[in-house]
Amino acid sequence: MGTYIPIEIDQLQLLKVLDLSNNNLSGNIPDQLSYLKDVEVLDLSMNHLSGKIQASTASFHFISSSNVSYNNLQGPIPSSTQLQSFDASAFEWKIKLCGATYTRVSDNI
Repeated sequence: MGTYIPIEIDQLQLLKVLDLSNNNLSGNIPDQLSYLKDVEVLDLSMNHLSGKIQASTASFHFISSSNVSYNNLQGPIPSSTQLQSFDASAFEWKIKLCGATYTRVSDNI
């Protein structure tokens, strides 16, 4: 049994920095993160998160740093988001992501 990001995270709407790195988290990245519209730094690296990065991340208007590396994510990096402008290192290791900026980040499965 893993530890998940609680769906109640959407109640932290004024949050600027969310660092949940290296917390042994598993499951999907919850859609409720999209309610954190003012988040500037999002670090979910070094966990066991799986699934896709939700398209709702387009609501992150002020994000300047994001790291989801060292997880088990796959699928496209949502288009029309600032996430596509970040360095590929924010998406490495055991990740099968693709998008306009990255054709394929990693094959280390």
